[in-house]
This record gives sequence, C-alpha cells and structure tokens, in this order.
Amino acid sequence: MTESNIDQLEMRAREQRKQIHNSVQELRTSVKERLDPKHNARVYFPQIATVAAILGLSAGYVVGGIFAD
Repeated sequence: MTESNIDQLEMRAREQRKQIHNSVQELRTSVKERLDPKHNARVYFPQIATVAAILGLSAGYVVGGIFAD
C-alpha cells in the first residue's frame, strides 16, 4: 500500500468514528427524552388521572363493602 492510500483509509476511519459517535449521542438524547418521567407525566396526565380515579373508587367500594356487611 502506498502512503496516500493509508492516509485516505485513516481519514475514512476517522470520519466513520465521528459519525458513529454522533449517532450514539443522538440515540442517548432521544432515549433520555422519551423516558423522562416528568415529561411523560405531563403528556399523559389525563390518562394517569383517569386510571388513578378508577383505582381509588374501586378500592373505596371494596373497603366499604367489607365494613358494610
């Protein structure tokens, strides 16, 4: 191999490493944003509140039924 061939290969390897590094950084950022509990709680608040209300009412009905008899 000639010297210029080696330089070109090294340059391509550097570019590919940089591209991989950037891709990993983007992936980390997107995963962190998707799994952020505060953000998810804000986005899905109506669904979370509905489920909590149903569970609370059900638990109250069960506990009330135990002591009513």
